[in-house]
This record gives sequence, structure tokens and C-alpha cells, in this order.
Amino acid sequence: MNYFLKFSEPDSNRSFQVPLDPNILRKAMTGDRKRTPKLGDVVQIALPQREYAYARVYRDATIGVYKARSLEASQPPCGSREFAFFVGIYEDALRRCPVVGRDPFGEGESAWPPPRRVKDSITGDFRIYYQGAMRPATAEECAGLEPAAVWELDHVVDRLLGRFDWRSFK
Repeated sequence: MNYFLKFSEPDSNRSFQVPLDPNILRKAMTGDRKRTPKLGDVVQIALPQREYAYARVYRDATIGVYKARSLEASQPPCGSREFAFFVGIYEDALRRCPVVGRDPFGEGESAWPPPRRVKDSITGDFRIYYQGAMRPATAEECAGLEPAAVWELDHVVDRLLGRFDWRSFK
């Protein structure tokens, strides 16, 4: 069976039909949406120049971005534990990344991301955010830690491409 959208021009008797792709129609009718990647899933991040980066999904809305990249789609470095960085990412941004593999957490391996730093913009006090809790910390303890932040996908891509100095976020 073929489905069409029918359009008519206002103030005119002219109308036209546009064929609908049955797959698109089925998705619209069933509410089929992209699923949120689960813990241990590996997602693909498309970069310019037909290059791909990959990230492993951790707890606490965080991804660990692998150092390895590929020139072909769906070539994740599952099993590698070499990460370029860890960053929080919005759920809707994560949904835009296709799941291309599984890299489950093994026994004794934590699904929590590494600790991250927070600096109070008013008092200048430091804290460390780890496993859903914050504790007071010194500047020395926070040196070298990623800032606790949640990013959009385009910011992750910018960082992967070296388009801005993320270290300036204090």
C-alpha cells in the first residue's frame, strides 16, 4: 500500500501529492525513536573528512572517548582502555550517536567515570565530584582533573578537532 501527503495551495484549486516512505511512516506511527545508549555501549561520533571517533558509555551521563579513530564507520576499538578524555554529555546528544558496539565492564572494572573537579565561581573553593557525590578538595588535588560539566555533541566534536582550549574552563 502506498501513502501520500496531499498539499493544496491556498487561494487556488491546485494540489499535489508527495509519496511517503513506508519506513518513516511506520516509525512515526509506532513512536519508534532512537534508544538511549546503555552502560557499556560504544557510540560512534562522526567527524569531518569522513573520520570517526568512538566513545564508551559510563554511569553519570558520561562518555569515555577512545584515543583511537577510524576512517571507516563502525570500527570501534572495543577492549581498548586508552581514552582521550571523559566528559558528561546530554542524553539527547548521546541519542544522536549510533551504537556500533559493546564494551561491557568486566569484574573489578568500575562503570563510574574518573573524578572531576568543580570550582565555585563565587568563593573559588574546589570540590571533587566522584560517584555522584562531592567533597571539598584543594587546588592541588584538582590539578589535572577534567571539569565537571555536561556537553553538547558539537562541543565534543570541537574538542576532538582541537578547535578550542577546553582547559580554560576553570
